[in-house]
Amino acid sequence: MSNEKSKVWFADFRCEVDACLAQEPLPGSQLTDEMEKEGFHDYHDHFDNTNPNAEYKTCLAHAKKIGLGNSEYELITVK
Repeated sequence: MSNEKSKVWFADFRCEVDACLAQEPLPGSQLTDEMEKEGFHDYHDHFDNTNPNAEYKTCLAHAKKIGLGNSEYELITVK
C-alpha cells in the first residue's frame, strides 16, 4: 500500500469510528443488549461498551506512530 493510500485509509477509518461513536445505539443491537445487562459498565465508547477488549484505539495509535496518517480530517457533508 502506498503511503498516500494508507493516509486515506487512516483518515477514512478514523472518520468511520467518530461517526459510529456519535450515533445513538440501535434498539436490538449487540450494544444495547450489553447496555441492558446487569452490572453494565459504561466506558462512554460504543466499541468498548460492546467489547472492552476492542483494539481499534491501539491500531489507530500505531498507524499514526508509523506514519500512516493522523487523526485530523475534514468531513464534508453532501446533501
